[in-house]
Amino acid sequence: MTKRQIQMRLFLFLYGVILLVGIYDAIFKGGSIILCVSGVLLFLCAMFAFYGRGASTKNLCIETIRRKLPLPAKLQLMMKEGRWKHPGQEVLAAKIPFIRDPLTFLSSIESMLSNSGPLMRPDENENERFSEYRGSRISSRDLPWIDVEQVIFIICNERIGDDVGIALDYRTGINSPRVVGGDWHSRSGLQYREIAPSFDEFVELIGL
Repeated sequence: MTKRQIQMRLFLFLYGVILLVGIYDAIFKGGSIILCVSGVLLFLCAMFAFYGRGASTKNLCIETIRRKLPLPAKLQLMMKEGRWKHPGQEVLAAKIPFIRDPLTFLSSIESMLSNSGPLMRPDENENERFSEYRGSRISSRDLPWIDVEQVIFIICNERIGDDVGIALDYRTGINSPRVVGGDWHSRSGLQYREIAPSFDEFVELIGL
């Protein structure tokens, strides 16, 4: 989830609380019904603007496509047995030095899907700053770009707004995705780099 999404959801929550107070005041203390109705309409408009755009048909379509991507059997087993855990920041810093921000290992397919972005706007088919594109809309590209329809993030940023993570990239094969990571520091913008040619090799790299 991006920093903008967090801020918007917090705004909607606070607006909702204020609206409930206004409704209570209108019903039980003789407050203005017109102002209350106006507040409800504004709240609904804000909800539509955020969820209608942020989770638009395009993004829902991306998630539908991703749900058809199978997680590697080893990852599923490690999640089931509780072995899919952070090995320690020192290990990740040594093995993946281009990622300098603290990371969180995601423990379920739902958390992986919900943290897989994209960062680009729903109305975009490509975004150079984030190195993202939609493979069903434009021609295929390789790294440092990712096809947002062909990645699932298995590790994401711990701090809100860092917008970095490690993902399975299925462009190399639906049953043998490589592992890629986001790099904000080597060049301008977000670039993706290969960490390991397969998930099994990634697990071996970080000592899990």
